[in-house]
This record gives sequence, structure tokens and C-alpha cells, in this order.
Amino acid sequence: MIGSQLFEGENVRFTAIDPEKDAMLHSTWMQDLRYADLQHNGTFHHLSVFEARNQFVNMLKESAEKSNQFYFAIRKKKDEGLIGFVYLPEFSWSNGSVLMRLLIAENDDLHPYGREALDMALVYIFHELNLYRVSMIVPEYNREMTELYEQAGFQLEVRMRDFCYRGGSHWDQLNYGCLLADWQHKQAEVAQ
Repeated sequence: MIGSQLFEGENVRFTAIDPEKDAMLHSTWMQDLRYADLQHNGTFHHLSVFEARNQFVNMLKESAEKSNQFYFAIRKKKDEGLIGFVYLPEFSWSNGSVLMRLLIAENDDLHPYGREALDMALVYIFHELNLYRVSMIVPEYNREMTELYEQAGFQLEVRMRDFCYRGGSHWDQLNYGCLLADWQHKQAEVAQ
């Protein structure tokens, strides 16, 4: 997209992850199961700052070695405050698809910044990487994230019944997908 900023929106920007500086917040955020569920599926434990730093170092090292994973920090433009991450950990280049994880740590940041960060990630995926589809996974109980995805053009593709056990209840795991055409259609609706 000639003439536009690829990693900078009106209110947020994507930057490189800084393992030294970002590990403290990531360690704190991993104590929130809502946030941790967006990064992993499975059993969680608290991450020390040391473990969070090593997690980032290992992710970035593997990304550099394989050139098939991309990771971004999401920061507020006004103060460079870290609010989350965009992970692109699994590509299928021959099929033109990628799995994306959007991690916004605080619900208070989700509404003013989440849609902008999601839109920026989709521009990067569809225009810069020239991919055709993007997939996201979210537990059913995280209604804020499912609403955000649906507003951006994602469609529910797979419902894995009773996949997640949280808060004494079983919840479905929801797999969402967005094709380039779906996203373009949503963009055209917004422009009208």
C-alpha cells in the first residue's frame, strides 16, 4: 500500500518485541486466564519475568531462523505504552493462510484499540504478505474477542464442543476464519 504507514495507525503502532522491557508486563498479564487463553490452550502457570523474557527470546530466535513466524508488540502512539501483541505463528504459504493471535491485555484497551490493531494486522496479512485467509481461535466465553472478530469480517467455521474448562464450566472453542473477500466486503461496508 504505497503512501500509507504499514505499522502505524491513528492510535497504535506495531513495534518489535523487546524481551527485556516487555517481559515484566507479559509476566503480569499471564496471571489473567482471559489473556493467557488467547496465547495458549491448555494448563497455565504464572510466568516469572525471567521465563517471559526467555519465551520472547526463543520466539524471536525461531522466527529469525525459520522466517515463517512474525511477532509484533502493540503500543499506544501517545505514550508508547505496551497493550498487547500480534502473533503470526503458523503459516501455510502454499495455501495462502496464517493463524493469528491477537492479545490485548486489558479489556479497557480492547474497545479503543483492539479493532484498529486487528485492522492493521489484516492489512499486513492481506496486502503485505499477500495471503488469502487468516484463522483465529478463541474460547466461547470471551465474547469481547468474538464480537471484535465478527465485526472485522471473520466467520465462525468450527465449534469444538466443551473443549475448554474454565470457572467450573465447559466452553466451546471457536475457530474463526476470514478470507480476503470477506475482509474486503467489510471494508467496503465501512467506507459507505
